[in-house]
Amino acid sequence: MAKTKSTVIVAEQAIAEMNPALRKVYDGLATKLSDMDKKSVMVRYEIGEKVDMIMSNDVKFGEGAADKLAAAFGINVSEVHRFRKFSTTWSRTELAKMLKRPMGETQRAISYNHLRVLSTVTQSRLRTQLTERVFKECLSIRDLQAIVTEKLGTRGNNPAGRKAAVPKTPSAGLSKLHTMTSSLLNSADAIESSVFDVLSTEADKYATDKLLDELEGAQEEQEQLIAAATQTLNKLKATSSQLRRVIVKNAGAKPTTKKTKKAKAAASDEAPVGKKPLARKKLSKAEREARVARANKIAAKDQPRKKKSSAGDVIANGKKRKVRRKTVAV
Repeated sequence: MAKTKSTVIVAEQAIAEMNPALRKVYDGLATKLSDMDKKSVMVRYEIGEKVDMIMSNDVKFGEGAADKLAAAFGINVSEVHRFRKFSTTWSRTELAKMLKRPMGETQRAISYNHLRVLSTVTQSRLRTQLTERVFKECLSIRDLQAIVTEKLGTRGNNPAGRKAAVPKTPSAGLSKLHTMTSSLLNSADAIESSVFDVLSTEADKYATDKLLDELEGAQEEQEQLIAAATQTLNKLKATSSQLRRVIVKNAGAKPTTKKTKKAKAAASDEAPVGKKPLARKKLSKAEREARVARANKIAAKDQPRKKKSSAGDVIANGKKRKVRRKTVAV
């Protein structure tokens, strides 16, 4: 692993502050780091073992021993703690078997980044299942991370803890998409200044195998992000067009008029709303005959009366006509 002048100064200072016990651990690992390209997984595993050992005994190795060891090797402190987590997840025998096993039909060995993601899964049964999927399906690091996040959520891998909230409505999903996009866009300037501007002017200072691995890993993730973003963009366009057609179709439809209760009552000869219909009294036969007689009497009054003249003429409806008298024999 290449070191620049500034990292050498920091490393020398960290080594000078080590006590004899910690210095012995450092000397034992220093000769192996030159083989990082060939045995990167096993070297990281051994560093993790040593870090776990010295962090378990502050009295023997001194306070902040892990930080000093990280500075001496030019490794980020958080990465050193990942090495520790990695080494405590599997035994050396288990790790050796996994490194000899090919991934799917590619015949490639499992990478440290695969193992790093798997080591974050504290449930041994689930971790074993995911490990088998990595070998059988030849999962990429990105796919594996997505599966772990889906299974355990982004708020930790404690099964009793809360999982990442999943939007359940279109508005909630679009709001989450907006938040993620805004966060990425807002961090673009910071990434530009902290990564690309610095490396374009001070590449010699930061040129290490570790940083190169991080850059290549970030490149792979960005390519997958672009593919996912392109797919999402196409779906957004298609869905917008579909929704626009539905809105136009609904706007052109004739509105249906609804009859009021009073209109329905009038149309069906029902009683108006709010009033009870009058109950019809059932008439007897005598009452019906009396009603008919009264109706006939009233109708007879309306008929024009016939007048008789002295000459035997009958005046009806204003017209005079002769009436022949009939003699009836007795």
